[in-house]
Amino acid sequence: MAGKMVMCVVHPEDAQDLVKVLNASGFYVTQASTTGGFLRQGKVTLMIGVNEEQVEQVMTIIRENTHRRSRGGWWARPGKHQEGAVVFVMGMEQVNLPD
Repeated sequence: MAGKMVMCVVHPEDAQDLVKVLNASGFYVTQASTTGGFLRQGKVTLMIGVNEEQVEQVMTIIRENTHRRSRGGWWARPGKHQEGAVVFVMGMEQVNLPD
């Protein structure tokens, strides 16, 4: 069956609760600690394989369970925020989900 891979980069403080909600909604999640961006801050990347019709449900869960944060430090301009999640949705030719 064709599907989508949702890759979601989130702040570590949001990751645990987000994974719990995704699991409770029936989604399997692979989690990896990652580092990136200008400041090389630690993040968590979540990988969720879904059917095409489940993408919007996953996106809603991500939006509802991640939080915007003010960028801190002397380098940050007032009013600058870091979004709660960066999400990539990619097509996959085949998805084999456990029963």
